[in-house]
Amino acid sequence: EGQREQELVKYYLSRDRAYDVKYSDIAVRLRERLGFTGSKLISAADRLAQILHEKGIKVWR
Repeated sequence: EGQREQELVKYYLSRDRAYDVKYSDIAVRLRERLGFTGSKLISAADRLAQILHEKGIKVWR
């Protein structure tokens, strides 16, 4: 799981730095690629959104 989450971080970082990401897009990618649902999906999406924010990508809810 951790490695696949890191792949998603790399995916977002490989895009244009000024690109804004929707929180719902993060959740959809986690559900589709990792099969996360429920509280696991929410906590993983929150964690990924925080990582992206720290890397300078705006995350919109």
